[in-house]
Amino acid sequence: MNEARARFLLVYIGEQIIPSNPMDVIVFALFFFGLPIFLIIAVLPSLIILNVMKERRIRYVRDVAKGMRIKDFVKISFEKVNS
Repeated sequence: MNEARARFLLVYIGEQIIPSNPMDVIVFALFFFGLPIFLIIAVLPSLIILNVMKERRIRYVRDVAKGMRIKDFVKISFEKVNS
């Protein structure tokens, strides 16, 4: 009885992974190869916007420092002070 169940599951899984209908093969290929490409296309604009915002933030801080007549680069670290 267990062999019959195992055989059924293997056949069922095999049919789901590698469909026999040509239309199912096309849909399977679109999802299998298309979804990673769609994810990359969806993530790239956010990475570009993040990089542009970072550059503008740095430029703003440098403009404020220039207005305060700070000419040297300064390394700043933040520490939590217990009060």
